[in-house]
Amino acid sequence: MVSNRFHVEIGPPEDSPIPSTQYAFRQKMVRIDAVAGFRDLQLPQLDGLVVALDWVANDRHHIWGSAVMVAPGVALTAGHVIDEMRCRGFLAEASGQLWAISVHAADRVELWRADSFTQDEEGSDLSLLTLVRTTAASRPPADCPLKFSLARMAARMPCIGETISLIGFKAAGVSFERGAIMGLALVGSVGQVTDQYPQRRDSHGLPNPAIAVDACTVGGMSGGAAFDAAGHLIGVISSGLDESPSFVSLSWPAIYVPIAPKWPPATMPSETSLAALAKDGWCGIEYLDNVRTWLEGQVQMMSISDPNVGKAPNRS
Repeated sequence: MVSNRFHVEIGPPEDSPIPSTQYAFRQKMVRIDAVAGFRDLQLPQLDGLVVALDWVANDRHHIWGSAVMVAPGVALTAGHVIDEMRCRGFLAEASGQLWAISVHAADRVELWRADSFTQDEEGSDLSLLTLVRTTAASRPPADCPLKFSLARMAARMPCIGETISLIGFKAAGVSFERGAIMGLALVGSVGQVTDQYPQRRDSHGLPNPAIAVDACTVGGMSGGAAFDAAGHLIGVISSGLDESPSFVSLSWPAIYVPIAPKWPPATMPSETSLAALAKDGWCGIEYLDNVRTWLEGQVQMMSISDPNVGKAPNRS
């Protein structure tokens, strides 16, 4: 149970097609009216777009971080969330299981098993998760597709003064008992960009393009979504210590990372990337043509042709 009205039951991994089941994927824009501040959000408010990463081990739920759905069965998160799980032994084969929990409209909950973790390069703070649906007893009628939301990304560098919305789940740890409340809490924080880091911010341990935002974030929000004023996903929350500023790792360096999604079964290509999926209509990336890739030796390099292309104006 997620709360008094949200329920989920674990089923077998959905690794083969279910006859007559249909899926619908909607690219979603997220616009927050506030220009500053921190507040609690309703769990279904983003319709499953932002997910909670729940490590289940030793009879406890550990809400450890957040992620955002960017393609069918693919979520983007902060690399250090996965790295810290490895350092603590959480990802050892016998130590437990990592789940992603998404709460949708009409009080529907989906439970996903993490299948693989891929970083764009060693030490980067971006990681792509491939997920397999494991929710029991939620098959819709054949004429009613099961709907999922995906964030529409933008490959761009936000401008100084631009308003950014940061959304993720609070960290929590609760005992696992039948019928117990899991303790999910979705929160949002809004502020303006104060600094740009087109390549990296070494002094804060961010080896990838990033921005600083005048907004507070709390534990567990790492890996959550950062949306620009137009509603595009521009990155994921990297760090924040309960006070401003918070730092965001921009998402565009992850769009050519090789991934192997396994859900929906028998549907996704076995080897692909977010860029390839976008070209085939499986996800959305604004300004994709402005991302340039080339090889230096055996190292793939990337840049964006205009760091401020497609600037989303602030809402008054």
